[in-house]
Amino acid sequence: MVEGGSSRKMRAWRGPGGEEEARGYLQARLVVLSKVMFWNFVVLMVFLAVLYTVYADFRPADGRPGLAPRNNEIVYAISGGGLLVLAILWRGFLVRRELSMRQLEAIDAFYSIGTGVIFGTAGALTPDLRSSAYICLIYACLMVLLRASVVPSTSKRTALISVITCLPMTVATLVIGFKQDIPAGAYVGGGALICTMAILLATVGSSILYGLRRQVTAAMQLGQYTLDGKIGKGGNGAVYRARHAMLRRPTAVKLMLPDRIDVETLDRFEREVQHMSQLTHPNTVAVFDYGRSPDGVFYYAMEY
Repeated sequence: MVEGGSSRKMRAWRGPGGEEEARGYLQARLVVLSKVMFWNFVVLMVFLAVLYTVYADFRPADGRPGLAPRNNEIVYAISGGGLLVLAILWRGFLVRRELSMRQLEAIDAFYSIGTGVIFGTAGALTPDLRSSAYICLIYACLMVLLRASVVPSTSKRTALISVITCLPMTVATLVIGFKQDIPAGAYVGGGALICTMAILLATVGSSILYGLRRQVTAAMQLGQYTLDGKIGKGGNGAVYRARHAMLRRPTAVKLMLPDRIDVETLDRFEREVQHMSQLTHPNTVAVFDYGRSPDGVFYYAMEY
């Protein structure tokens, strides 16, 4: 469960599905994000190693041997360290432990900050490879978009984390821009434009996905009950497996189908629940609740 001192903003983006459900969902999504990031970075590092090996005899215009930049070993050491930390957080914490909401949010932010710092550092350390800064920038922007599509987050939080991710890359293009044979303003301006577009796309996409999830979660709420899945469908209603928000006991909820509501059907539905509630045989189910939701859906909850 999340700590009681969490801020109003943090509570706001958990949605109506309950704190524990939101915490579990966020942890599951961070596991997915970790897995995708880890293997993407592994593929990138292997690809670059193969590329530098294949073109070891290549002679660029500056006369240095090979395609690899001068500080390639340092870049690989930093990248390998980042990959190790990512693996520890993924396999050692997210997969094996139940983390609090604040811890999950901290890991989420750390991933973004770490991505920006590592790619920014890699770009700044390899100015002799002209395309290095833009390659790192594009990859960092892809990670921004990946996070927005995987991790549930408000638009405000996504925008903030995306800016933090892109900031080191912007600094790197600023540093490298003065070492290139093209105008620094054009070099830095192009990088800033790419970052801005990535931040806007991530923010809009995250807002849409987060809003849709809230709508789906709200649609599965019926008073104090959360509907988990349909069990069956009868003549005048559908039965869902459900959980009570406070009691956490397994429950079955029968809803009157909206397209079947008329005076006769409503009367039959009401008689059904009344008769069921009066049964005392051990082979019958107990009725827990009966009522109507704020949006007019009639239901009754029973033992499952």
